[in-house]
Amino acid sequence: MINDMRIEIIQGLSTLEELWGSTLLTASEKGYPILFDDMWHWVLFVGDEAVAYTGSLSLGHCIFVGNTYVRKSWRSKGLHKHLLRERNSTLEDKPKITILNPIQGVEMNQLESVVSSLGYTKIN
Repeated sequence: MINDMRIEIIQGLSTLEELWGSTLLTASEKGYPILFDDMWHWVLFVGDEAVAYTGSLSLGHCIFVGNTYVRKSWRSKGLHKHLLRERNSTLEDKPKITILNPIQGVEMNQLESVVSSLGYTKIN
């Protein structure tokens, strides 16, 4: 695995944008339900660079997880799976629900492979 990695947990899109270094679409602008706009974010850093993020939102009886992004230059290094595993290990022991919404050239089968390797069950 890559040296000098850390994860910070933050709340709010403006804080995520500040760490990311640019404006970002809200989760709802990416096609997720609007309530996803209030999620907490797990930001993966390598050194001082934010290279990936994901989110979660507790809904009482379950937790929505998702809206994950890995910078293109950092893809195919196992960071997506690492970040999701770390996020999930810190969340309450409640059912986790994700909506797979591939963007920017990511294929659905890639996403399905990662989440199923983490123990998720596909529901159509």
